[in-house]
Amino acid sequence: MDPREFLNFIWRHAVVILMVTVLTALLGASYTWRFDEGEKGGLIFLTMGMEIPDAIPAAYLVTSDGHNVVDHFTETVQGWLVNPALDTRIDELAGTDVQLAIRKQEKQNLLVTMTVPMEADVAQSKEAVLTVINQDIDIYNEVTNSDYVLVLSSISEFETPPQYALNMIVGGMLGVVFITLLMLFGDYILKSK
Repeated sequence: MDPREFLNFIWRHAVVILMVTVLTALLGASYTWRFDEGEKGGLIFLTMGMEIPDAIPAAYLVTSDGHNVVDHFTETVQGWLVNPALDTRIDELAGTDVQLAIRKQEKQNLLVTMTVPMEADVAQSKEAVLTVINQDIDIYNEVTNSDYVLVLSSISEFETPPQYALNMIVGGMLGVVFITLLMLFGDYILKSK
């Protein structure tokens, strides 16, 4: 199709395209009003460590493949954080639904993205996460006769309001694309007859 033909086509159907765009933008806004409450939570930075008794040489803490044993323990804690039973304990302690997304940043560090409902207390939810992690570390240390600890934890809180503008733009753009393709297809069918 010649670009001039396409522009002429758009110009001829501008009113319909505009109406569908406005309609789908309004649908995007109503979707936001109905389903998008916004997002609230925090990014928790955790650093794992180990208490080293004076009698143990540092070489003892290095595994055969050259990785620090605390690095491996950090991966263990990362695995704990996706355990549904641990998630249930955190929810009970926080008194709300706490969603966690975990990734290992480097050797002994974990980044835990925590999201909670808008009415929840972020600080209380963070304390619930840390309490449960510390409880599990204590149990692990007792069973394995280890000395792992949660060395450092900090949180950066965030709150994202409902995304009305973004959802209206996306709805409007989807409407433009859909109606344009639909009318081009209809025009092609009519011309081919």
